[in-house]
Amino acid sequence: MRIFPGTGKPGLPRNLVREPHEDMVYGQVVKEKEQGRVSGASDRMRCGKASPTEA
Repeated sequence: MRIFPGTGKPGLPRNLVREPHEDMVYGQVVKEKEQGRVSGASDRMRCGKASPTEA
């Protein structure tokens, strides 16, 4: 969780920002489709760092 300091201005404070743990690796599979059928797939790293053996 990332907490922002108060500004001293009127109004509601900024919302907390939830950040993933730095050791977590999170990926996404992106599917390419042609005429509604899957024609291929690729992966994309969303956060974290992949190990060199997996890249």
